Amino acid sequence: MITASPGAAVFYTLNVLFVLISAPMIKIHSLSIPTPFYVGDVNVYLIREDPVTLIDVGPKTAEAAEALTAGLARHGLRLQDIRRIVLTHAHEDHCGLARQVRDAAKDAEIFVHDWETGHLFGRLARDEHRRLLMRSGVPAEVFDEMQSLYDEISLLTDTLDESEFRHIVKEAGVCGGVAIIAGTRMAVWQIVGYYYKVGMSVEEIIAEWDELTPAQVFSALAYYHDHRPEIDQLRAQNAYPTDSHAVA
Repeated sequence: MITASPGAAVFYTLNVLFVLISAPMIKIHSLSIPTPFYVGDVNVYLIREDPVTLIDVGPKTAEAAEALTAGLARHGLRLQDIRRIVLTHAHEDHCGLARQVRDAAKDAEIFVHDWETGHLFGRLARDEHRRLLMRSGVPAEVFDEMQSLYDEISLLTDTLDESEFRHIVKEAGVCGGVAIIAGTRMAVWQIVGYYYKVGMSVEEIIAEWDELTPAQVFSALAYYHDHRPEIDQLRAQNAYPTDSHAVA
């Protein structure tokens, strides 16, 4: 299960801090986890209370997984004992193992802020990124090298399977049964078109359709990147002018 309601991670972290103040003997242990980055090791924090909680998990590498497992073992725990995972932010060296830990723990609850899923949609992935950096004087070969580097870095984390798309549903008789944002008639392919073709930002999309939330829009974009052939086919079948915001 993943909890990504506005401020969920912040709210839970504040509760943890309150407990820290109220109970100075709470069992918190720092686990040093190796990363392939220049920053070196990162700290993962184990709260050995009920529920057993990890704050961050480290990158998705064999070395990090081994270090996390060994660190838990030193405190008499296994991955299966973890009940909650709090992700402070969505950089790969902090969140990469979240899916593995969640699955090993039989669906531990993950707390992460809505806005912290944005990096999953590809850094420097949009044409506007290239245009902006080209206008700023960045050579094309440097941009391509940066983009390639980000593509490699993205391999150090996993998506969170179906839980990541909790805002996306398919309902018989609604919009032809295509993937839509739950509780609306807004299709994923439409969100993708507004974001990538029209060039609207997430903020502009939710300003135009105020019934939508950032979490819903980000979830639609995440769904697209895991189901590109499906959504690209729908976009081709439902092409609309780039100067129109009308919802078909």
